Amino acid sequence: MFGYRAASLCLLLVFVLGFLFSFSFYSGVSSRDVGGQVSARGGVKAGVAVGVYSDALCRVGLSSIDWGELESGASKNTTFYVRNEGKSALLLAFSTANWNPPMAAESISVCWNYDGKPVSPNKVVELVFTLSTSELIVGIDHFSFDIVLSM
Repeated sequence: MFGYRAASLCLLLVFVLGFLFSFSFYSGVSSRDVGGQVSARGGVKAGVAVGVYSDALCRVGLSSIDWGELESGASKNTTFYVRNEGKSALLLAFSTANWNPPMAAESISVCWNYDGKPVSPNKVVELVFTLSTSELIVGIDHFSFDIVLSM
């Protein structure tokens, strides 16, 4: 009789611990120590006289990026097109903003291939942004941020 109660108690304990683990993972706080997969989304915001497009002919405006799933330590590229819609040449700059959660910015980096040359009026530049996650990313299952283009 005692063995049956002990086995039942052990099964109940395993069930409760499993439920708690599932709840912490679903709520976005991972109980894993290091690594895993993260999901990323982001906005694209541009300053005055800068148009951002998903196609080289500048027919489809771009305001967000779905980076999809990334393994920890992985990188992913996305390409979009920027057109100078002003009347004079400009130099592009970018920054990131609105990280959610804010601590994601510590384990994730963004860079681009822009060569720093002035962009003439009506000229289109193909830009490749690379998103990289740290191998040591902890506690983040999904995140979002904005890429802000300016001149």
